[in-house]
Amino acid sequence: MLSPAREPGSTRHQTCPACRHGLAIDLLSIRRAPVLVCSVFPDADAARATPGGEIELVACQACGFLYNRVFDLAMALAGAGYESTQSASATFNAFADGLAKDWIARHDLAGKTVIEVGCGQSAFMLALLANGVGHMHGIDPLAAMSDIPADYADRVSIDASDFHARHVDYQAAALVCRHSIEHIPDVAAFMTLCSAWSKANGNAPVLFEAPAAERIVHDGAFWDLFYEHCNYFTVAALATAFEQAGMRVTQRRLEYGEQYIIMDACHDADATVISDAAAQAAWLSACLNFGSRASAAVSACQRRMRDYAAAPGGLAIWQGASKTVGLLTAVGDALPIRCCIDQNTRRHGWFIPPSGLQILPPAALAQMQPAHVVLMNAVYLREVREQLDAMGCTATQLHAIDDVIAA
Repeated sequence: MLSPAREPGSTRHQTCPACRHGLAIDLLSIRRAPVLVCSVFPDADAARATPGGEIELVACQACGFLYNRVFDLAMALAGAGYESTQSASATFNAFADGLAKDWIARHDLAGKTVIEVGCGQSAFMLALLANGVGHMHGIDPLAAMSDIPADYADRVSIDASDFHARHVDYQAAALVCRHSIEHIPDVAAFMTLCSAWSKANGNAPVLFEAPAAERIVHDGAFWDLFYEHCNYFTVAALATAFEQAGMRVTQRRLEYGEQYIIMDACHDADATVISDAAAQAAWLSACLNFGSRASAAVSACQRRMRDYAAAPGGLAIWQGASKTVGLLTAVGDALPIRCCIDQNTRRHGWFIPPSGLQILPPAALAQMQPAHVVLMNAVYLREVREQLDAMGCTATQLHAIDDVIAA
């Protein structure tokens, strides 16, 4: 289902959604990617019947931004039981809490109003409030006040809509946008709105978090390619998108095992695009090899997981969400994987596409005693190992997906 682009290295005329440049390099294609990677289904048949969309991943020659050239927004919006929160993990909660504290301290947000665009189920809004922000205003078509605990309800307002020009005049001390820009087809237009909001609010900070494309390309991390993610940014590409919209980047860094970009910016009438030709050439060279690197990683993963599944006790996958969907889309569903495990109680008992695997709670492993568990994010290695040992699964071998493909 995953293959290098039909003409590796060839270019085709295409407007980049981030910088509007007209030439892009073909990287790889996925012919039938589930369009609902964060959705869960009531039974295996429904999960297997989820629609598939095509991914043609390309890299902009000008800014290095990666995007799906044939993305269909209507397909990506045809959601089922959408459930994406990561707040069941202590490791993730510690990271999110630290980020909230950092942004509050560096931008003097205590006691002030903050907007979050793409607030989802409001977990990060609650983290900001718990650490001293005075009021949160969430903008997201899927957001609902029912996700807000009663003791925070008087400090939260929700606008269940997309970010729009009418929001530019909303007064706040900062605009936060976490893990949303990768879902937005017209990046340039969205960034222009963010810049206009910052200008209208006295050049207030715009604070972003987004998945980092560097690790995906360099490691051949094919499991992080999702239909719902029409965009993949490097640090440089995201900075360019800010700068082209008239913003100055004030902070940039990689966090969470270099998986996430953290970037702060603000409107600046004198903002200019800062480019590094040598770094851009090196990035495009790496992109040209991504298709073959990802294909080799898929083959290695199939071999190792087949061996794991054949061992007495079999194989389980730890994560019942997007990364597992991405993994099984590429390696196929013929492997006899027993189940996927997730700490998010809202997902338990449901089924994921395209495999129809059921999501079970970690406690299920105590009776199952699998020989092997593949962990879809190495950041959680210590947390998961401790849980396995506490359940008596001391003989279970735990493998980070990165190590599986390296074999």
